[in-house]
Amino acid sequence: GRDESRAATGNDDATAAPIIGTTPATLRKSRTTGELWGCPAPQFLKFGRTVRYRAEDLESWKRENGKVCTSTASARLGGAA
Repeated sequence: GRDESRAATGNDDATAAPIIGTTPATLRKSRTTGELWGCPAPQFLKFGRTVRYRAEDLESWKRENGKVCTSTASARLGGAA
């Protein structure tokens, strides 16, 4: 129906994660915690059990949080190595 066609137009975890520089598992976790690397998690849409990210929401997240959050993640990863 209508929800399925709208859900098909968004990015799933596997396609959304690389856009903002993370993994699908981390992106899934951010939906539960509400945070991604200490910043607010990207907005998502839910259609039944299907989750999708709109391209404009991912781009907006990168503009607003990407620099601070990705540098924080890089520091954490570097510190763990």
